[in-house]
Amino acid sequence: MDAIIGPMNTQRLLNTIRVAQNLESNVVLRCEKSEIGEGEIASDKFVTPKDNDIIVEAKEELTKFDDRLLDKKMWTVDERERLSFLVNTGVKSFFDSEIKIAGKRTKILAHTYRTLRAGHKAAYLNTLKGIGKEPRFDEVGELLAEWSDMIEKKQLKPRQANSELIPVFESARAVRSCYMTFLKAIATKSDAEYIAAPMKSLWRAIEKISLKIASEQGDCSKVCDIMRGALNFESMSKMYNALRLIKGCNILDELPDVAGVGQRIKLLRVKDRFSQPTSGGWADIMVRIYTYPSCTFNRCSS
Repeated sequence: MDAIIGPMNTQRLLNTIRVAQNLESNVVLRCEKSEIGEGEIASDKFVTPKDNDIIVEAKEELTKFDDRLLDKKMWTVDERERLSFLVNTGVKSFFDSEIKIAGKRTKILAHTYRTLRAGHKAAYLNTLKGIGKEPRFDEVGELLAEWSDMIEKKQLKPRQANSELIPVFESARAVRSCYMTFLKAIATKSDAEYIAAPMKSLWRAIEKISLKIASEQGDCSKVCDIMRGALNFESMSKMYNALRLIKGCNILDELPDVAGVGQRIKLLRVKDRFSQPTSGGWADIMVRIYTYPSCTFNRCSS
């Protein structure tokens, strides 16, 4: 087999396989369950080539747009026009071509996906066994289950107010200050380490909205982690305390903000990957929120 797809992480690889299958045959590929036998790809050879010169240049230009937004908070009219042209021409063509080629190579791509994730899975799951014995581990799961039930009953959906890439990114930049303030307050009061994360890059966001089924390609409304951050805890007990603090800030919850965090949020989504690790064995908690009062129009992820 000749070169297929450039360097990618396992999630991008999985997304590429799924969208390629959807476009080519509308069949759901079951590579996560290892239902494609090793013998089916024995004669294939997988090579990951370098990006071509056009894509290298496009990535470099998109990085400059990332830097300008972080520095100036908004792009100029000319910058928006250039960015829109860049996204809708060369970059779109690249992903369209990638998907088309991947549709003919799903077996070996699935095998590669399983191989890439296997190296980490055992170590992750072994660590999780120890974490599962810590005090408050079960209470964390119970609290997150309550959140999930509440979100489902209220039919809350983590969606951006706009489906276009440029306004969503500018909106995310506008909430940066209040989002960081909120996470830092939770970290201080729960004795956690606040880890500032960079805004999601334009390239990564374009990658996500390009590797979707045809009806969803180009829709940025579901990209809800452009502004993000992380809290690192030494124990499940400290994590539980932080979750209680967040619960006290939720406008849809009856628990008061007794700790005085001083900022209101709306919980939109929670993933308990301690109870259900990813297919690669990774475990954490993901929370998506609105922040109030000044951060109403962009969804954030922690």
